[in-house]
Amino acid sequence: MRFAFCLPDGPTLGGVTVWSTEMCNQLYSQGSEVSLIEHITFNPTIKLDLVDGVKRVKVESPTHADSPFIQEKDVKAFVHAYEGEKSRLFIPNWANGTYAACAHLSKTNKSNMRVIGFVHTDEDLYYDWLCYYESIIHQFVCVSQEIFINLSRLLPHRVNDMVVKPYAVKVDSHLNRSYSDANTPLKLIYAGRISQTQKRIFDLLPLIEKLEEKKVNYEFRIIGNGMEFESLAKNLSKLPLSAQKRVSLQPGLPPKQMAETWRSADVFISVSEYEGTSIAMLEAMGQGCVPVVTTVSGTQAVISDKNNGFMHAVGHLDAMAETIEFLAHNRDKVGQTGKNAHQTIKNRYSYQEYINWFLTNADSLWLKPDREWTNEKNIIPPKLGAIKQLELIDALKGDPNSARILAHKIMHKTRLTGPVYFAKGMVQRLFNQDSH
Repeated sequence: MRFAFCLPDGPTLGGVTVWSTEMCNQLYSQGSEVSLIEHITFNPTIKLDLVDGVKRVKVESPTHADSPFIQEKDVKAFVHAYEGEKSRLFIPNWANGTYAACAHLSKTNKSNMRVIGFVHTDEDLYYDWLCYYESIIHQFVCVSQEIFINLSRLLPHRVNDMVVKPYAVKVDSHLNRSYSDANTPLKLIYAGRISQTQKRIFDLLPLIEKLEEKKVNYEFRIIGNGMEFESLAKNLSKLPLSAQKRVSLQPGLPPKQMAETWRSADVFISVSEYEGTSIAMLEAMGQGCVPVVTTVSGTQAVISDKNNGFMHAVGHLDAMAETIEFLAHNRDKVGQTGKNAHQTIKNRYSYQEYINWFLTNADSLWLKPDREWTNEKNIIPPKLGAIKQLELIDALKGDPNSARILAHKIMHKTRLTGPVYFAKGMVQRLFNQDSH
């Protein structure tokens, strides 16, 4: 079996990078030939924990795979790297550029390639990519039931090609760790992208303030990289001195250090607005961390509330603070919930079962008909036109679809090539749009 995983933003910190890297390692250990195709990035990079046998392919193009100004000549430059891996099953992951490269390659190589469209996040742009390039996608893998429902509404004629399969993570058969006792601070951790859009990172500030008001005995370690890192650091420095002594902020750690990092914490915190199925949550639970998270895509399938974790509505920080206070005063509950979390991951989200499924599933795709890019459409989605007065009025009235279209057009007009999600989140907040 031959596979190629694409990193549209290169080797940067994030769930897709962690999953793709580990998938390469796991598949190689099973005797597969695996390549990791790395596009250019403008973000901080991390050292990938790849085994020596995995081939790393660098895309020699100065154009970012997710640039809204990508052109067909850029796609041809991408294909130059992809062609060397052409007899493969491709996982583009995300971005117009990676899917466009696969589409271009399919024109001459359709019988030697297959494409799986992984839907990593319950977010409009993922659905946009998958709908636009659906003619070359042999199967859609939805990492949560919520994503499957949304995608099946958009592509009802392809429902038979959709499957729900959350990620796997590394997990030991026995949990070997301890928890802080009642006389020491409850150890909280957030590890992920430092971003307001999706991650709602600034919700951590009022959460910390509420913990201070309740006089909870805690320590909070915040780890990650992202556009809002400096801004978050500045805001943390404005907290009361008592809070500053309890909270630390540090850059992201290499994936291979995370298992030990999760084991050093009692409680994993996530305040995200949306996810797919959070890999950080699965990893933390696999190391016995108690998840205290928002009720978003993927959480309800994994977490049995108050048994192996705790869920709260997005933005309900009072309730989240009360849960943390409860755990701080009930350390036996922390240990038992953490052990239940580990058991859940061991039983349902281990790589041994996942890789067996993946290989069997991939093998079946070669029995399906070839899929080729149709020449009826441009290989790159057409650029959005001028902002129309009616769209602006409808967005102001609260129409979520109009707000989404307006967000994309603002992104194009202001030439915000990297922060696509910033533009979308900005418009959603401006028009008080809570929906994705």
